[in-house]
Amino acid sequence: MYPIEINIITPVYNGERYLSSYFQSWENQTYQNYRIILVDDGSNDNSVNIIEERVKGDSRIHLITQQHGGISSAISRGLQEASSNYIVLMDQDDISASNRLEKTVELFTQGYELIMSAYEIIDAHGTTSSKIIHIPNYINSGNILLESLKRNYFLGTSMAFHYRHDFTFNFLSGGTTDYDIALKMLFKGYRFGYIPEVLLYYRVHNNNTSANYKTIKKDALQVLRIYNFEELEHCLKQQDYKEYQITLTLGIMAQFLGDWQTSFSYLKRCESHLDLDDELSKQELHFYFSVYFYQTSDYLNCQKYLEKVMSLNAAAANNMGVLEALNRHFDISEKWFRKALQINSDYLDAKRNLIYLKTIDKEAPEPKCFYFTNRLLRSTLLHTRYINGI
Repeated sequence: MYPIEINIITPVYNGERYLSSYFQSWENQTYQNYRIILVDDGSNDNSVNIIEERVKGDSRIHLITQQHGGISSAISRGLQEASSNYIVLMDQDDISASNRLEKTVELFTQGYELIMSAYEIIDAHGTTSSKIIHIPNYINSGNILLESLKRNYFLGTSMAFHYRHDFTFNFLSGGTTDYDIALKMLFKGYRFGYIPEVLLYYRVHNNNTSANYKTIKKDALQVLRIYNFEELEHCLKQQDYKEYQITLTLGIMAQFLGDWQTSFSYLKRCESHLDLDDELSKQELHFYFSVYFYQTSDYLNCQKYLEKVMSLNAAAANNMGVLEALNRHFDISEKWFRKALQINSDYLDAKRNLIYLKTIDKEAPEPKCFYFTNRLLRSTLLHTRYINGI
């Protein structure tokens, strides 16, 4: 009935407020062959005492204590203590759906090795927001590696994997340890599987590392900086990706790293190899060309490429508004910002731009404080904004 033992690894740091609901979510599982490994990372609250009481009543619960070393260190220590290679990650403050392990084991038995699911946002008190985060439907096992180099689609607390003991941790990855793990697994050919139903309730509150966009961006940059562009290109070619797919991916990645000339070089190569039937890649290419030209103050070329973005999206609409504001066409600018919000009512940059538009001195020299969006929007990042009530 329970063919696989699942090891659940949870870093704990001052989590006393949430541990009761954490344990309850495992007690309610329809699949009961599991072992919980909690790594207390130097808590100074009552977390250790709460866990020790649980350990007395359930032999499946194990506590490891260590000095504060961060999320990567705690997960690495948990993996060292694991009695099974089938791993589920879980944050101390989140809640698993009662069928999470059952659904995960189904994919493990089908040969999937790196598994994600949809998740729903809850607040600090456990109240649902009715906001469900899905991986976009165009992402699949064939393109997840390329897409993940463009942007992190992984949330560690909803990840499960069959660990082959074939990679080491980047201890500078902090709150993006999940991203570090996923990229390394994808490069090693782990078979990716996605469960589109909600198997996790992700709690957003003031102490979330992953709800702090600046921290997450800094940590994600630490993950990507270990990769060399030439080596990446060679590796991706060996995996039979098309030239335009590789160059587009590396061009976008270079922009995130702030290497604008490398980005332009890859985008130009992509332009010469682009599959004209790949509409999504065309939109991405044109959008990121526009970002390059904005960053280099070539606003005419920036606008030219924004106008090429088919089915104008919220980011492109917002950026057209920024360009019109720089040209002092403030009425037109406002219309673009409102268009962006019609497309995506949660869009923070457009909201900020509308507020700023009402406060600027329109007679002053060229206004440069508008929010120009540098990356196409992705719903998997929405939870970073709910903490602000937006």
